[in-house]
Amino acid sequence: MLVQIVFFGINLIAMGMVIAAISMFSYIVADQLERIQIKEAENAQLKIDILMAQIRPHFLINSLTTIKYLIAYDSKKADEAMTAIIKYFRHNLDSLMTDRMSPFKDELEHVKAYLELQMLRFGDELRVEYDLECIDFSIPSLTLLPLVENAVSYGVRRNEDRTGRVTIRSRREDDRIEVCVEDNGPGFVPETLPDDEDRSRIGMQNVRERIERVSDGKLIIYSKMGEGTKATIVLPQ
Repeated sequence: MLVQIVFFGINLIAMGMVIAAISMFSYIVADQLERIQIKEAENAQLKIDILMAQIRPHFLINSLTTIKYLIAYDSKKADEAMTAIIKYFRHNLDSLMTDRMSPFKDELEHVKAYLELQMLRFGDELRVEYDLECIDFSIPSLTLLPLVENAVSYGVRRNEDRTGRVTIRSRREDDRIEVCVEDNGPGFVPETLPDDEDRSRIGMQNVRERIERVSDGKLIIYSKMGEGTKATIVLPQ
């Protein structure tokens, strides 16, 4: 540096520092872009996994069977069921085409379409309650419905009399929003899940990862034998 200053002046050193800084900055930007692309690809795959898990052949067949029965005996309810199933699958497809937070009220309408079909099928065996302190917030798309589906399939329908209640709650705290899905089913111990419920656990892991990636939130699941299950989405504000 002394030789350069004496014989070439300070300009050469400054130029070298500028070139080094530009090279370092370019490397950092390229590294960050690569990380973002990898994160987006992983998030897109999670969305596809969740969506494919939701398009359950048994659910579709059962819904169409219910509609077929209603056409013969109650055309008005059949029309309502067709509207619900159209809303249900339209929201699925719309969610696949975007990668952003979704208004909670839209996700709630998606859930209501699903529950409407299930209540038409099960009648008084399925009760649904809403305790919503707030709805003016956003939530990662395709995360609320899987929790509700599990509450019906692995909660209410696993009771001895195959009846029960699903409750959806929302509340705003100082630094977070909590969305809870509760059922009064038999509950479970994760270590003793049979194969079909183990697949459900994998589905919940996909939902958990999506919540973390899209919103930096978290999913908390509490269950106890004989006391039901509570799944809570916690979103930072």
